[in-house]
Amino acid sequence: PDELESLLSEADVMASIRLNKNVVKLVGVCRDDAAPAILMEFCPRGSLSNFLRQKGGDKLSEYEMFKFAYGTVEGMIALARSGVVHRD
Repeated sequence: PDELESLLSEADVMASIRLNKNVVKLVGVCRDDAAPAILMEFCPRGSLSNFLRQKGGDKLSEYEMFKFAYGTVEGMIALARSGVVHRD
């Protein structure tokens, strides 16, 4: 499939995911042939990976590590319940 078909297929999967505070939400899709794009929810605190790079993984408290792990598990459960397998 071409790039637009692949993007639309991914957007369909994302749209099928039940709402969960630990899963970034799909806002919309731009179907422009020159620059197709998926528009996702704005995360004002940025990504977890950027946070960890800035803070340094070895500087996290046990509570922070547990909180991140628990949120990740909740998000993965939400995906599984929607029939989605996260492959990234």
